[in-house]
Amino acid sequence: MPTRTHRQAWQDWGTVNPLYGILTDPRYRHGGDIEEFLGTGEGTVASLMADVDRLGLCAERRNALDFGCGVGRLTAPLAKRFDRAVGVDVSATMLDNARQLHRALANCHFQLNDADDLAQFADASFDMVLSLFVLQHLESTALIEAYLGEMVRVLAPGGALVVQLCAEVAAHRPPLPPWRSR
Repeated sequence: MPTRTHRQAWQDWGTVNPLYGILTDPRYRHGGDIEEFLGTGEGTVASLMADVDRLGLCAERRNALDFGCGVGRLTAPLAKRFDRAVGVDVSATMLDNARQLHRALANCHFQLNDADDLAQFADASFDMVLSLFVLQHLESTALIEAYLGEMVRVLAPGGALVVQLCAEVAAHRPPLPPWRSR
């Protein structure tokens, strides 16, 4: 389960600077242009959906899940392509921002998920599961693997699972040597 410290860190980002917390581009360091920020999500989803189409995946476009949605930068563009898009996040403040930003999209929903699973969703309930710039923030490799298993569980047959994994950033840090921890 995400630790209290982990949840609090994302709560703080959601309060202080949600755009930069999600996309660490210098343009958003002090807020930035919200329309431009949201446009980056539209471009990302358009490109991903072109790949999904090219691969012949996700013929059904009923439900999409955005895991680690933040303020809904990717969830809203998914809502334009699916009957329903659900964004989940560990931060209630990020979700509050998302609901405010995307209140005009009736098929775009945001839900808190601070458990170490996706038990709130049934097996095979999403035609697409998307998670970008999220998993590297989790506390352990075991938690990353657990969430990946859950993403597969909620993915419908023929659906598309799109995740971004960092190859060079460790999911967890080894403890500091005793001489450095003083």
